[in-house]
Amino acid sequence: YTTLSSKLREKLECPVCLDVPISGPVPVCPNGHFVCSKCKGSNCPTCRSKMFGGKSLLAVEVIENIEHKCRNEDCGKLFSVADYVNHLKACQHRIVTCPAPREFCGKKIALSNVYDHVLRECKGSLNKDENWINDGVFPKNLTITNKSGPPLHESSMKGLAFQSDDNNFYLNIENAPDQYIVLSLTLLGDASECEDYEVNIAVHKSSDKKMEEKHVHKYSGEPLPIEIDQETRKRSGLMVGSMQVEKIAVKGVEWWHFGVTFDIKK
Repeated sequence: YTTLSSKLREKLECPVCLDVPISGPVPVCPNGHFVCSKCKGSNCPTCRSKMFGGKSLLAVEVIENIEHKCRNEDCGKLFSVADYVNHLKACQHRIVTCPAPREFCGKKIALSNVYDHVLRECKGSLNKDENWINDGVFPKNLTITNKSGPPLHESSMKGLAFQSDDNNFYLNIENAPDQYIVLSLTLLGDASECEDYEVNIAVHKSSDKKMEEKHVHKYSGEPLPIEIDQETRKRSGLMVGSMQVEKIAVKGVEWWHFGVTFDIKK
């Protein structure tokens, strides 16, 4: 059965995108060559015959009854067509965008490699120099600094990856439209796991670690899914206006600074 199923997948593989269709219709040329609906053109990609309106009922029947191999590199597991669709949404090897601000990175990478990428090579990560803080102990208290003015007054900052409860997270502190800064925590895993966690983020004066003074801004909710795009991410999480940042930020001898405290709970 395994050999037969493998041969059927090979015959149904689209010669253009190399994917096996997971639903009909399946266009077919007069010579019997298949192509998926999204890649169909005016000519058959295999024999160059003119494509008409031919569709293969047999191909659809086969598609619905064979096991489908995950197309993500390093996975290759087999699923029924119904389970395959759900698997693609949760596959640990699916391609995602690095959670660092796009101006620093934006690399497309397998989800299973994102954490190591952030720790070792990402240009939008502070972990290469500051990974000592990634010790699994929460809550965390950070001091955000800038020399030319209040932190994040002009641009986003590089983020940090953290490990908590056998899952990985990425902290973004970004400059957003309309003179806001946005702080968010992204779960580097299955989006369905977001509801299992609670994240708490606060911005305050760096000297006010107990958050007892004025101008403390807080957020409590779920982490964001890795698939969220940057524009949506900048409208989520803890949003603090520039006027409030100026009240919170304190100028030292040379550097401006404010405090960020965050916690991750399951």
